[in-house]
Amino acid sequence: MTSVEQAITKGWGWAVRSPVTIIIINDFGNVVVQDSPGLYYRITPEDLSRSLFASTHSQLVLAMKSQEFQRDWAMEPLRTLAEEAYGALELGQCYHLIMPSVLGGPYSIENVRRISLIEHLATSGVLARQIHELPDGSKVILSTT
Repeated sequence: MTSVEQAITKGWGWAVRSPVTIIIINDFGNVVVQDSPGLYYRITPEDLSRSLFASTHSQLVLAMKSQEFQRDWAMEPLRTLAEEAYGALELGQCYHLIMPSVLGGPYSIENVRRISLIEHLATSGVLARQIHELPDGSKVILSTT
């Protein structure tokens, strides 16, 4: 298991059964993975979410070819703004929203930084687990301990 797969298992193992096979990763650390039963999930760290993406390989291929997915996956123009502001990503890095969108963080360059992909996937999954059952509009207190 790679270190990225380990980070996904550590952070998102509560939501995606392991072992995890990585299908694709974007510059903001969004990941499409296949779990051990063969289902495909999309992990979206900036939304602190995991959603079923496809149930079969043919559904996966079809979904990934859709224009809607292509636009959403590219995260333009924010990705271009991030590269201009913080430089090209180094191996093992991704951009991320400092404050996740689901907690009120805007999709703006002021809320973007570079981070280790492994750290991003592990910590976003832990935070997602803590809030996944809260109703919309709930107040949360973030702790960095």
